[in-house]
Amino acid sequence: MLFSQVAVDLARAQFGFTAICHFLFVPLTIGLPWLLLTMELLHIYSGKLIYSNMIDFWKKIFLINLLFDFIAKEVFKIEYKLYWPKFSHIINQLFGTTFTYPDKLITVAIVIFACIYFFTWKKISYYLHLLITVFLTIFIASSIVNPIVMNSWMQHPVACYFDLHTMTFHVSSLLQIYIQPQAYLRILHMFFASLLVSSMFMLGTSSYYLLKNERVDFALHSFSLALIIGLIACVSIFVSGDSDGLLILKDEPEKMAALEGQWNTQIPPAAWYVIAIPDQIKQENRFVIEIPYALSLIATHSLIGTVEGLKDRIAANTIKIRRGILANNALAQIHLNNNSAENMRIFQQNVEFLGYGALLNKYTENHILVTSEQIQRAANDSVPQMSIVFWAFRVMLYSWGICSVILIMGLYLNRRKRYNRSEGCGGRHHHHIPSWYLRFAFYTIPVPYIAAEAGWVLAEAGRQPWLVYGIVPTFSAASTLPALSIGLSLIGFSIFFLLVLFIYFYFMFTYGYKRNLPPSL
Repeated sequence: MLFSQVAVDLARAQFGFTAICHFLFVPLTIGLPWLLLTMELLHIYSGKLIYSNMIDFWKKIFLINLLFDFIAKEVFKIEYKLYWPKFSHIINQLFGTTFTYPDKLITVAIVIFACIYFFTWKKISYYLHLLITVFLTIFIASSIVNPIVMNSWMQHPVACYFDLHTMTFHVSSLLQIYIQPQAYLRILHMFFASLLVSSMFMLGTSSYYLLKNERVDFALHSFSLALIIGLIACVSIFVSGDSDGLLILKDEPEKMAALEGQWNTQIPPAAWYVIAIPDQIKQENRFVIEIPYALSLIATHSLIGTVEGLKDRIAANTIKIRRGILANNALAQIHLNNNSAENMRIFQQNVEFLGYGALLNKYTENHILVTSEQIQRAANDSVPQMSIVFWAFRVMLYSWGICSVILIMGLYLNRRKRYNRSEGCGGRHHHHIPSWYLRFAFYTIPVPYIAAEAGWVLAEAGRQPWLVYGIVPTFSAASTLPALSIGLSLIGFSIFFLLVLFIYFYFMFTYGYKRNLPPSL
């Protein structure tokens, strides 16, 4: 074994755990400012005090989340540089200051405008404060652009070339990286997912107050706003996700096959698997429940399309690995000053498969004496673990479905709502939204978070075994630290993030809810 598989697995586990913990704060940070901006517009337009009270409440929730988002992000950056130094070097080499300095400037701008936003509310004119809110919202939304652009490039690398003299990859056009459909579609998808998380969070919180029959006017207005924004987000997520799926089918066939549970290429019209238990070793599914024709309609929007199975992708990648061997061997000869026309020709014809040849480095350093067994093992490694990707997609999809049902039901019930001020009950408001629905909405606050986390798992696990698809294998970019060191740091980072989450929930419940009660009108 040429590297420690245990060390790589631990490094991946650590990256996954810290990324999941950090991502808990991201959607609310991005989505809630848009809801606050809407409240300010409604406040200015209507002049109603209730919208001012809503802003007073929700801006404190946002502040707490923003603070912990910054903490988690900085710790995540430290972990990323420590245990993925080769990848960090590659990214800096490719993008350098193009990503680094704009991100730092955006962070500084967010901090400045957040401070101005919180400390000037009700102290300056509402129109001027609205302008500050607009800038804060735009800067926070723009903070997701570079990370998603980079991640999209990792999923589908474009506008890059290999320099055989420096043995490095270079970017030929930054503009093409930013404007490729994978980038802007995933930015939109992430944005609307954040809106959904924020809307469901607001809906669940409002339901909590309605269940207690406290601050009913505040809760009903927050409830209504969350329903409208949430439904817009749900529809937009469906459209952007569907468009992204068409791109995955075209540019990331292994990921598409894995998320749809396809070992063999079905003859169209293909069936969609509602439930399946993939077996990676036997390369088959167990306990399949399917819907006839649905896969062709979902994946290709026609009855004559299908999804290529992973077995066919493994066969295709076997050829790519063999061509990668030719490219690597020719490159080795060129660097030994044997840069004959024949070696240059072989290299140029196969240079795009260098990454596939690098998959063999897991089993051998000698690409001349490589065996057919080693090539087959590398080919089997060239596709993701289907069970993870398959179920990540379904958890995301089914969670989105639950959110959609809750929001549609809520819109129907909210249209029928009636509430009044009862003089016999101390002037308390009463509403007529069923308690069963309010409990359902409250308990499903975590559902959109689960969907967002599952989407991240789908994107990252679906790209495996690549760090940069078709170019850099994941194992080649991990730290060379011993497995024991990475294991101990994994324990340390896990304890730290669990502590951060405990403090976060303490602040949210104590200062966000109990000490941040909206006024009773």
